[in-house]
Amino acid sequence: MGKNPRLVFALSLLGFLPVIGIFVIAGDKAAVERAMGLAKDAGAKRSLPLPVSVPSHCALMKPAAERLRERLADIEFAVPEVAVLHNVSVAESRDPAELRDLLARQLYSPVRWVETVRELRRRGLENLVEAGPGKVLMGLNRRIEASLGSMAIYDLETLDKALETLANA
Repeated sequence: MGKNPRLVFALSLLGFLPVIGIFVIAGDKAAVERAMGLAKDAGAKRSLPLPVSVPSHCALMKPAAERLRERLADIEFAVPEVAVLHNVSVAESRDPAELRDLLARQLYSPVRWVETVRELRRRGLENLVEAGPGKVLMGLNRRIEASLGSMAIYDLETLDKALETLANA
């Protein structure tokens, strides 16, 4: 088998959440499909494509990130009133110029979720709330840091439940 640069690229992105036994591959669709097959051949328990429309968090998004960076330059940013921990850097920033940079980098940088969740716990957070459809992060959070409360909000019922839980925390 000859070297396929797209496949090599996709495989070089392995290792998103290895600490909890999950690997995410981002890149060209054909290369990712080939890598998934190789993972199964190598003994992976599961290999499934994520339903996404763009190759987020990999170098294929750098052109889009540059366009975003240009657009963000025209937007006035206020200094955040609350701390925001960025999963690109696993650091807090309130500087508007740096916030623009972090948002652009988010498009092509790996998500450092394990480190982010652990840093949130280190800072004393006790509950994490996932907003939006699904519960993927809630499950990951439990595997990363079992001592954290984790809940998902995806409809009015789960919103009410989360508000009640947080009010009693």
